[in-house]
Formats: sequence, structure tokens, C-alpha cells
Amino acid sequence: MEQRNYLKVFCAIAFFAFAAVSCWATVESLHLLLSAKDSSIPVIFVWIITIGFFFIASWGSKMIVDSLNSHVYTENPGLSLAGGIFIMIIFWLLMSMPTNTHTLFYKDTIRDVAIRDLQKTEDYLRALENDEYAQAQIEKDWSLYEKEVWGIYQRFCNEVANPSRPGIAEYAENILKELDAKLGVKIGRVQPRSNTVKEWNKVLEIYRSSISNLLEQKKQEYLCRYIVITPEVQEKIKRNRKNISIVLNDIHRMKSINDQVMVNAGIVLSESYSMINQYSDHLEFKDSDQQVYAGNSLSKTERMLSVWDVWMDFFNGKIARGKFVFWMIISILIDVAGFIFFDMAFKKEQ
Repeated sequence: MEQRNYLKVFCAIAFFAFAAVSCWATVESLHLLLSAKDSSIPVIFVWIITIGFFFIASWGSKMIVDSLNSHVYTENPGLSLAGGIFIMIIFWLLMSMPTNTHTLFYKDTIRDVAIRDLQKTEDYLRALENDEYAQAQIEKDWSLYEKEVWGIYQRFCNEVANPSRPGIAEYAENILKELDAKLGVKIGRVQPRSNTVKEWNKVLEIYRSSISNLLEQKKQEYLCRYIVITPEVQEKIKRNRKNISIVLNDIHRMKSINDQVMVNAGIVLSESYSMINQYSDHLEFKDSDQQVYAGNSLSKTERMLSVWDVWMDFFNGKIARGKFVFWMIISILIDVAGFIFFDMAFKKEQ
């Protein structure tokens, strides 16, 4: 009898130990969610609710065990079984197990997720600040435009030197009109002093020089039309990059996961994601990054703070499933061990 009492005491102590771990994980998950939402709910209230929920879930597991135990009397075992299952679904399957899994997975992966998220976002901000994609696109378009202009000029030269109709006449004038339309301005007409090859070449050189000057002027106008990343926008980008650098330094200095640092990272990334999304047509994205940044209100790091978003990402295949399943199994084992010790500590004797 005394030995049985010692076993009950041991089981009660073990239950409280596993319950403490489970409740801590649940509180951590809910606290992360509330911090991300700027909630003012005190943590003590979260602890009280969590402890109550875990105790109710444990009692639900006991109801199931008692209803299935043929050696003890249980009034309305069928109702007790149904009630226990209902309680377990509500207070464990929908509350304790998901939050515990979230906390364990978060603690294991958030540092790496945040660092990658911040570094990649900083790279895109740097490219945006320098307007690298737009500059490359402008150079490409301008090069094509210049090629077309000089192509028309070369046709003009060929027409002037055409043996069947040499000199500047009707056909050559038609090509000049085409050149006017391409440049958006009428080129001053020049006539040779005499109908000789030497004079024709002088005229061609004058036209070439005029076209070069017009292209130089037009290039500046062309570049100005494509300027979107203004000095004001660049200043905002610099500020965001500086904030990212500060948060990255904080993360690298962490000896253990600091939830407030991660919340700060989420805030900085939210602002940066918004800016990248706004100017996404001025960036060249790698792989599927455009889907990540375009239209997303939450960064990868921010989603890690929310138990709901983490589970949705798990079901949608957006996170490492192997690692997540591992921590889900650990979470289930912690809770089940607590339930078993609770049932043993408070089981019916007759």
C-alpha cells in the first residue's frame, strides 16, 4: 500500500514536470503571436489560461481511460468516453499540441530563417537603391535604339552612294524623313556644293555629326524619363538597410533566442517587403522570390511568429516538413507522457 502511494506521488511529480514543459511551450507560442499583434494582454493571464487548458485536457484523457477500464465502475461510460474525446480535441488537439509544436520548431529554426530573410531582403534593397535592373534595362533599350538610328543612317549613306541614282535626291530625302521620325526632331538639311563624291562624303559627315549630337541630348532625356528611384526613395532604402544591419548584428550576438529581437526583425522586414513590392518592376528576382515579396504583407520571419501561419505553411509545403514533423512528434510525446502520469496519479482504485 505504501509502495503504491510512493508511485502515485512520483506520477504526480512527473505529471507536473511534463505539464510545466507543455505549458511553457504553449505560453511561448501565444506570447509570440500576441507580441507580433502588439497585444497588451499580460503574460500572467496567458499562463493561467494555459495551465487551466492543460489540466482540462488531462482530465479528458482520464475520462477516456476510466470509460475503457472494465475493472472500475464508471457511470455512463459511453458519455464519459465521448466527453473525454471532445475535451481532448478542443483543449489538446486544437490548442496544446499545435502551439507546443510551433514553439519547438520556432526555437530550432528561427535564427537561420531570420538571417536568410534579412540578408536576401538587404540584397534586393541594395539593388533597388542602385537601380541596377532599371539601369541595365535602359542600357539595353538605348543600345537597341541607337542601333536602329545608325541603321537608318547607313541606309541613307548607301542611297547617296547608289550608282544608279547617286547623290541626295528623292529616295535619300525619304530616308531622312524616316530618321526625323525616329529621332523625334527634324534634322537640318544640307546640300553638297557640287554633285561629286567628295562633296557627298562631306555632307554625310555633317549628318553623322548632327545625329551624334542629337543622340547625346536625347539620351539624357531618355534616362530622366526612366528615373523612379528618386533621392527621397533612396534615403528610405538606406534607412531600411541600416535597420536591417542593426537587427542582423543583434541576432548574431544572441546566445539564445530573444523573441523581442525577432519581433523587431519582423517589423523591419515588413517595411522592406512593402518597398520591394512597390518597386518590384525595378528588380530582377531570383527563382520564386517574386512570389515571396510581391503582394505579401508578412515576411518569412513574421510568419514564423504566428502559430497559425506556421501550420498553414506546413500544410502548403513552404517549410521544412521533416524538421517540423520531428518537433510535432516530440510535442505529442511530451503531452502524452503528462496525460499518462496524470491518469496513473489519479486513477480509480475500485
